[in-house]
Amino acid sequence: MPYPKATDADSAFFQQHGWIAVTDAIDPVDLEEVIRRCDEILANKETMAYDWAWEKGTSLEERDFKIVQSSPTKFWPELNRSRFRRWAIEFGSDLMGEPIEFWYDQFLAKPPARGAATLWHQDEGYWGRNLADRGMTCWMPFHDVDERKAACTSSTVATGMGFSITSTPTTCRATSCTAGQMRLGRSPFP
Repeated sequence: MPYPKATDADSAFFQQHGWIAVTDAIDPVDLEEVIRRCDEILANKETMAYDWAWEKGTSLEERDFKIVQSSPTKFWPELNRSRFRRWAIEFGSDLMGEPIEFWYDQFLAKPPARGAATLWHQDEGYWGRNLADRGMTCWMPFHDVDERKAACTSSTVATGMGFSITSTPTTCRATSCTAGQMRLGRSPFP
């Protein structure tokens, strides 16, 4: 059932582990609309996107776009009012136990068999320190992803505030993710 309400069990899992995966979170019709917009970005990546894996010594014209990065709302601001966006804010607010707001969106795409690795990281390192345990990442795959296809990896390390990784995660597992699934993760700040 698309756009579920957060249950007490969802909140308890999130508080214990610092992340949660919500299966069938997005209505397939809404997901197709976002995919259609992002396909347009891919078709026009030279003018609508950046190459996150742009290698030193390679000219602008020679970029491989091993990781395409863009922001759909930069080109289609109406996506800020979309049903899936409103749901993610409401569901995330329920998990965090306080109102949250949307900061920005980011579209990342990797070509099959030649995309660059996205190394293990915590998103909070990119945000700055002013969020004070109020940051949340929401990840939504456009197609099914399994361990073979560079799966999303989740880690739970007890800190009393969700998860905290200093270098290599002490407990992590690659997880399969399906199109329309949402993965939400808390980002605590030391």
